Parts: sequence; structure tokens; C-alpha cells
Amino acid sequence: GPTAASVGIIGPAGSGRALVARALHALSANADRALAEIDARDEAGWAMPNGGDLLLRHADRLDDVAQERLLRRLPPPCRVFAPLADGSRLSPALRARIATVEISIPPLSARGADALALARHFARTAAERHGRPVPQLSQAAEALILNHPWPDEVRGLQLAIERALLLSEDGRIDVALLAPQTPAPIAEDTAGPAFDLLESERAMIAAALREHGHNVTQAAQALGLSRGALYRRMARHGL
Repeated sequence: GPTAASVGIIGPAGSGRALVARALHALSANADRALAEIDARDEAGWAMPNGGDLLLRHADRLDDVAQERLLRRLPPPCRVFAPLADGSRLSPALRARIATVEISIPPLSARGADALALARHFARTAAERHGRPVPQLSQAAEALILNHPWPDEVRGLQLAIERALLLSEDGRIDVALLAPQTPAPIAEDTAGPAFDLLESERAMIAAALREHGHNVTQAAQALGLSRGALYRRMARHGL
């Protein structure tokens, strides 16, 4: 943070790359100045700051010619924080300029219990925003949060929690509210990544059964399944 080096922040969209950039800016010598922000895809909006820090989005989405133009436009005193999906898409010269140091932001699925901590945080902030009591997450919902690959990463989890809070009528978030289509049917002959989905489904079902004292009817309602569908999945997973 306190250095003058430009930083490439590499990770999937929605994983918190801009948040990392703002944290770095807050530690920099330019923290007293506003963090300028530019979308590199909009060349008409390349109003470069004269010094200070710049949040430069989508530089890795440009072709080689546009990257060269961007490189020429960046003023030397300007420090860049660049959220990137893939640093290898940058030309060597542009990468050296805007990603002198690179920080990798792993996907939410690789961050262990972070997902549950974030979900609880999002539940609190959403409750404050909408004037609702802070909801409780069921065991099955917690299992889903820890095992489900969330589309749009942290942003997707935040949206799912807020939506579930608004749909909840009893101050409780269960799987049926958090992801109404989960668990989804899984083909028996699916291989590879489906193993993780099977494990995720098994963990959610086991958590729902424990939470409802192995009452299949109540567990099925919590999971958004019919009683018969839950029995079939229980048999599939040996539960």
C-alpha cells in the first residue's frame, strides 16, 4: 500500500478486486485525494488524473492497438490499481506499467469459511437497509453457502442473501429461499466437476435432516423439494 508501485489485482469478476484497490489506496501516500476511476473500454472517457491514484477497469479487455494507446495516455506520476481477469492478456509493456506488483484474489469457492462470514455480514447489512430483523441462517443454508459455486462470486452471494431476506416471512433463511432451484437434478453419468455438486447436495440434505430431527417432510420443505424427491436423493447419497 505505501509504495508507489502500480498493482494488478487478478481474480474473477465479483470477487472483490475493486475493494482491494480501495484498501490499497487508503494506505497510499495519495489517500487524501479521491481515487479516480476509468473504464478502459470507453476511450472517450480516458480523462487521466495528473498524479494521484487511478482505478483502471477492463484494461485486459482491449486489443493490442488499444492497449498501446492506453499506455501512451497514462501519465508517469499516476499510480494504477488495475482489476484484471487475466494478466497474461496484457501486452508486456502495459503489464509492466499497470501491474508492477500482482495480487491474486481467489474465487469464493477457494476461500473456505470466508463465504459463511460474508453471508452473515450481508445478512446484517441487508437487514439494516430494509428495516428487518437480522435473519438466522439454517444449517442447510450454511451448508449451501459453503459448498455452492456462486455465480458472480461475492456479488452473487450478496444478492442471494438480500433476496432471501426480503422473501423470508419468519426471520429465517433456508435453502428454499436462498436458492430455490437448488439442489438441482444431477445426471447419474455426469463426471468430473459434478462430483463437487454431488457432495454439495449431500451436505445440504444431511444438514436439513439434522436440523429438522430427520423429519423428512419438514426437511423437504426447507430444501424446496417434494417429499418423494427428497427420498430419491437420500437414497442416491446413502442417507
